Amino acid sequence: MEEGEAIAVMCEPCKSEVLCSTLLLDLFGSFPGNEIEGDERSFGTNNVVLLGDKDADGKVNFNEFKAAVDDYVKKLFDVLDSDSDGSLDEGVSIKSLSAKLFLQVLDELFLFFDVNQDDIMSVEDAPPRTFRDRNDDGKISLREVFGVSLINLPAPLYRLYTTLDKDKNEKISIEEATNFIKGVLHTIDQNEDCSIDIDEFIAALDESKLPKQFQLAVKLLGEYYFELGDFILRQFVAAADTDGDKKTTLAEIIGLKDPAVLFSILSVAENMGMPNYSTGSFLISGAGGRWNREKEQATIEMWLNVLYDFVDNRKLQSVPADFCGLE
Repeated sequence: MEEGEAIAVMCEPCKSEVLCSTLLLDLFGSFPGNEIEGDERSFGTNNVVLLGDKDADGKVNFNEFKAAVDDYVKKLFDVLDSDSDGSLDEGVSIKSLSAKLFLQVLDELFLFFDVNQDDIMSVEDAPPRTFRDRNDDGKISLREVFGVSLINLPAPLYRLYTTLDKDKNEKISIEEATNFIKGVLHTIDQNEDCSIDIDEFIAALDESKLPKQFQLAVKLLGEYYFELGDFILRQFVAAADTDGDKKTTLAEIIGLKDPAVLFSILSVAENMGMPNYSTGSFLISGAGGRWNREKEQATIEMWLNVLYDFVDNRKLQSVPADFCGLE
């Protein structure tokens, strides 16, 4: 039996499900031998094996891969299911993002990138030969990574680093990262409802002295992409509601069988994903049209000042121990 035939037989029930057949089978089938093995030459494969290899054979087969993806889908579903009734209704939205979501994403990032599983993110977790040990002392410092001593970074960037890495040991623990994210959320969450929206984000930027025209640009882009995201999410949820009760369960989402909705969503994303290049360019360079070096430099300095004011906010430095009931 050929390798492709083996996958097809193993995953016959999966072939009728859109998420599984269109995304997982095609993606998984691109790996040699239809298995994922850790290879430092292929970015991320070691991380995938670390997370998905349940039988400890050093590789991930299709069933292990699908189980890991299904687990991610469930975690996202649980975050979107704001009333915890086990279903998503037609009004589901991403316009207000919960603190729980941000900390969940942080946990998943640590699980994926923390290769040595010590709950610390450091240069040691990077694939071999990613960075060069320039002084041949057997370890790689952040100075060797960035090419400059951290103390010589622009003041806002160094302030950000010292706020994140409290003990300044050039390693970020899960506790340090969690406290930092909580501080950011505490600073932005103006109404203290444990979620943030675009208006609260703009208000935080205003407190950090972002000029009004840049606030407008952020608001225009933010509202556009949140609206686009809501449309895509609601189209998918409605298509998966096979019994028509306007309550879409996790099982219905995973078992969605009509591929038309997926292609429709991809078409919308492709055709509407880049609506206004000039607005994005303005945020980066201060000019929406022809490039101007002086304006770009001034815009970079402006953003660095905004960053410094944001990181220096007292709310970021003094997060309540019971913030939003999150650990």
